[in-house]
Amino acid sequence: MAETASMSRSTFLRRFTARTGTTAATLLTTIRMMVAADLLTNSDRSMSRIAGDVGYSSESAFSQAFRATVGLSPAQYRKNAVHHE
Repeated sequence: MAETASMSRSTFLRRFTARTGTTAATLLTTIRMMVAADLLTNSDRSMSRIAGDVGYSSESAFSQAFRATVGLSPAQYRKNAVHHE
């Protein structure tokens, strides 16, 4: 993103945070988890496949990030989403 904006990495990150109120990494994680939540709700893909689909090389790393962002494990989220349809 910094290269596309023709800025150094540090300048881009500083300006991004100043303008959005969040870091680029936090925004990327949030977007990944939104996509994952949609896949958990609307597909029968495995946790491992969803992890890969949203950019995680391990199901464990994905599960940790999902729980930290959403407050539930991916399995709990899927179970709750199925019961609320």
